[in-house]
Amino acid sequence: MQLNIKQSGCAGFAYQLKVAKSANDLLENLLFEHKGAKLYVPLEAMPFVDGTEVDYVREGLNQIFKFNNPKAQHSCGCGESFGV
Repeated sequence: MQLNIKQSGCAGFAYQLKVAKSANDLLENLLFEHKGAKLYVPLEAMPFVDGTEVDYVREGLNQIFKFNNPKAQHSCGCGESFGV
């Protein structure tokens, strides 16, 4: 998986997770690995997500990724975007 950010929402930025399709998609990315799970992060996203904890959780019937970003100073009411 690749974690990136994009400009979005009323707070400024949103997290973007996507499946990396080729080795070219992963050039200039940092690799983080934990218990066999690999997460690639583009260098240009690091100032916004450095220190972020990503957790995969189940809430009732839903399964989602939750982001705990110590750099996020605020988020929108719906929780879809954040600002630094």
